Amino acid sequence: MRPRARRGRQGDTGRGIAQSAAIAPVRLDVSRDRGGMTDGKEECSRMTTPDVSGELEAATQRVRELGEQVAAQARKNGLAWLEGYEAVLKNMLDLEEQAAKGTGAEWAATLASTHANFVRSTSEIVLGAVRQQLKGSGAS
Repeated sequence: MRPRARRGRQGDTGRGIAQSAAIAPVRLDVSRDRGGMTDGKEECSRMTTPDVSGELEAATQRVRELGEQVAAQARKNGLAWLEGYEAVLKNMLDLEEQAAKGTGAEWAATLASTHANFVRSTSEIVLGAVRQQLKGSGAS
């Protein structure tokens, strides 16, 4: 029969034998713990934790690949949203100009046309920069 070490003695700091055994191999002389009933030659051997560095590296690689897939899909979704936004904006500006022309007031048509041209110019610059960011971030 193999002797067992006692746990939870008075004055114990809460760190048991099992915790120290997980760090390094330990040989315990259990003759004291058995009240001197053994001849002192019996020892208890503990094993260290297995080396999981290969598994950890594989898991890290899977997480990295998943992150890259998520980023690629986000870029595709961003480009699709951008194209949709540009189409809606174009249609709204065309509608604005047509509605102003339909009033028959020259000043309204001029104002609507000027506003539409301003929005087209600024959105072309801003949305073009966003598009370049979305396309450019896929190259890294």
